[in-house]
Amino acid sequence: MKMTAKPYPLLSLVLLFLLSGTFTSQLAAQDMSVLVGTGSSVPDSLINAWAQEYANSHPKVKITYLTKGTVNGMQLLADGSGDFSAGEIPMAVLMTGKTSKVKLFSVPIMLAGIVPIYNLPAIKQPLVFSGEALAHIFLGMITKWNDPMLVKLNPNITLPDMKISVVTRTAGKGSNYILSEYLSKTDEEFRAKFGTTSSPKWTVGATAERSSDMADKVHATPGSLGFVELDYATKAGLSYGNMINAAGKSVKANAESLQAAFHASEKSMKEDFRVSLTNASGADSWPITSFSWIYLPESLSSPQKTKAMSDFLNWSATSGQSVLIKAGNTPLPAEVLKAVEEKAKTMK
Repeated sequence: MKMTAKPYPLLSLVLLFLLSGTFTSQLAAQDMSVLVGTGSSVPDSLINAWAQEYANSHPKVKITYLTKGTVNGMQLLADGSGDFSAGEIPMAVLMTGKTSKVKLFSVPIMLAGIVPIYNLPAIKQPLVFSGEALAHIFLGMITKWNDPMLVKLNPNITLPDMKISVVTRTAGKGSNYILSEYLSKTDEEFRAKFGTTSSPKWTVGATAERSSDMADKVHATPGSLGFVELDYATKAGLSYGNMINAAGKSVKANAESLQAAFHASEKSMKEDFRVSLTNASGADSWPITSFSWIYLPESLSSPQKTKAMSDFLNWSATSGQSVLIKAGNTPLPAEVLKAVEEKAKTMK
């Protein structure tokens, strides 16, 4: 997959401001390290919560994170702008056909679960979806809430004779990548038309730029259906559906079902942490699960900044885990966190 999306001009100007001129001169005078990143909106609340908490005990380190999508964030980092990026696509996939001005590596920072969100106020219990049903909705093959496939999945719920107002994400998003990977595994027609990609050429529905925009659009549109990370759904008070997983069981998205998906797949994880967690086996696995990653240069622009980034990464995998849980995110298993700690020590 080639990264063809270009960084937004405004974002580039913001990064230039943060990385140069009076701003950095003032920070240098205070002997501060400023770490600037950009990328996916999925881990936005977590990274900002970490940045705030870390500043309390490390007042000479300032961390700023801007959300413009996984692909654009990596493009900026590969071009030498910024100090880190974040997203939900394995770095090897992101960098296919690309070159980088700096040597990069990546580590996972949390487990991300994509959930189908919907706005049907009269429905009080969670709807149940399958991979095939979701694929057919996003393909435009299912257009009504009382479609026979949805009725069969929800025999005890009276579904309305109402149009499904689909909301999708714009190009270059990690959420697109996770969902499309899952739907490509579970539906042949979706795989043939879209495949696994961060930029599906959606043919139905409105689009949303950020995860928060997706949540807002679904919240404001009766009869709508979209997809967002679990944390956003719960904080926005949105209804989200259960899924039929690979074992044929109806499961709810939560920390336990996301971690079950990892444990069902962990034997396939490579040394660089690459592993596909979608449609994982096991009765308790949430089927639309992925890592959220942080992408980093092995060395930043100065030894001081490199040490600051290494220390922050180590902190995030240890003391920062209490912040992650409080923020409503799903932690990585202990063995993965230990490996992240060790990887942080290699920055120099």
